[in-house]
Amino acid sequence: MSKEMWERTTEEEIQELVDQPATESLTLEYKECDSLGKTDGKKNEVSKDVSSFANSAGGAIVYGVIENNHEPERIDHGYDPNEISKEWLENVITSRIQPKIGGVIINDIKLSNGNYIYLVYVPQSSTAHQAHDKKYYKRYNFKSEPMEDYEIRDVMNRVKRPVLEPHFSSRLVDKTAVLTIEILNLGSVTVKEYGLKIALPLKILEMKGHGYSHSFPVRGMEDYQEIMIRSSALNLPPMFADDEVRLADYHDRLHVAYKFRELSREALQDKKLYWTVYAEGAPPRSGEIELVELHKLLVV
Repeated sequence: MSKEMWERTTEEEIQELVDQPATESLTLEYKECDSLGKTDGKKNEVSKDVSSFANSAGGAIVYGVIENNHEPERIDHGYDPNEISKEWLENVITSRIQPKIGGVIINDIKLSNGNYIYLVYVPQSSTAHQAHDKKYYKRYNFKSEPMEDYEIRDVMNRVKRPVLEPHFSSRLVDKTAVLTIEILNLGSVTVKEYGLKIALPLKILEMKGHGYSHSFPVRGMEDYQEIMIRSSALNLPPMFADDEVRLADYHDRLHVAYKFRELSREALQDKKLYWTVYAEGAPPRSGEIELVELHKLLVV
């Protein structure tokens, strides 16, 4: 049985993540050893990254693994514990994030060369945490990004209502991009009815698939096509607190794909995927993602 991240305490158990490989995600990030240092800049980056996990779905940061294109490549040389220790890292986290995050676990993992790497497990919090630069951050598309005001309010309201957040990824099959969608309930309230609306540009994409309704043109964006996904229409399960629904698991009911009229960085430049998520008992939440960012592993 695969171990939970916070249970990994040996070099062999970290090497398993490299060998699998366990790809970076909303809840997992790798940092090479140069990421920790005694400069204010690097300490502030720690506060930014750790607070973003607490403000999102929680997860683990492994300090001491080199990644390439979000895949773990190898374990780094590690840290001299006389210079960068578990206690030092714990002090950076507690002193540079407000309010303090409860339940953080730091595993100091000894390497065969005598150095250490550090696995920091951060639980999802029930309030918003501020980094040392006085900003609030979230995890989004493998990065820590500043939060909008409404997102900060949503996090602070986790104990009161569902807070749904969609995440998108894509893979290419014969010039057709299959869109994988995950919806997470970051709140602490169960939601039975929910929906997701997506708008994509018609000029460069030809929509395919089934299980959703179309309505176009999109108001104010005549070259965009709109997709509406409803949990009730697809008989999707309710989402409990800290739960997620991976829509790819319901391929027999929902299949979202599109064929590129032209697949290039130039064609996708300045084009976006717009989304709005709806949840019973909560106001709609909207966002956008650059298509170049979504397809960065596919385009040249």
